[in-house]
Amino acid sequence: TVSSGHLYESAEVIERFEKQGRLKKNAELNLESAKTKAAMVSAKDWPDLAFKATYQKNAQEWDQLNQASESHNFGLTLTIPLFNFGSGYSAYREAKAAEAVAQIQSDQILSEARHKVVQLAEQVKVLTKLVHAQELRRNQSIELERLTGKSYEYGKSTIQDFLSTQNETLNAKIDLAKTRLDLV
Repeated sequence: TVSSGHLYESAEVIERFEKQGRLKKNAELNLESAKTKAAMVSAKDWPDLAFKATYQKNAQEWDQLNQASESHNFGLTLTIPLFNFGSGYSAYREAKAAEAVAQIQSDQILSEARHKVVQLAEQVKVLTKLVHAQELRRNQSIELERLTGKSYEYGKSTIQDFLSTQNETLNAKIDLAKTRLDLV
């Protein structure tokens, strides 16, 4: 027999899910990724400093390469976005909105997973009770079959009654086996 125990209590299942759930860790990583992407939205509004250097050597012929003219160029470029006006604030609001959407999506994924875990735990409890009830039905059918067999031997019941109880016993055993299979 399968007994219902505290293993499938909803609160404990949810607590285990919260502590060990890979889905929760995945949702947290997705949220962090969204925050990082949101921070990158405003990156283009900050000043940019770039350094560039070139070296060039020119000659008329290959054999004159050691007497060629050389040129060196160095450049430092500072780019400051002056005409962004409200885009900085807009980028900040966009980043915050993206972060809020990521948080809502993460919460939704976790909520759906919690619901599914609780639903499965409840299903296991129901199937466990059903197995117990079907074990009782099977035992009763076996006893009824035995009694009907004795009654048939003494001429108190017909062969049809005995065969009906045998069918009922077989059906009870089949139903029990199906439920046990569902429980696994």
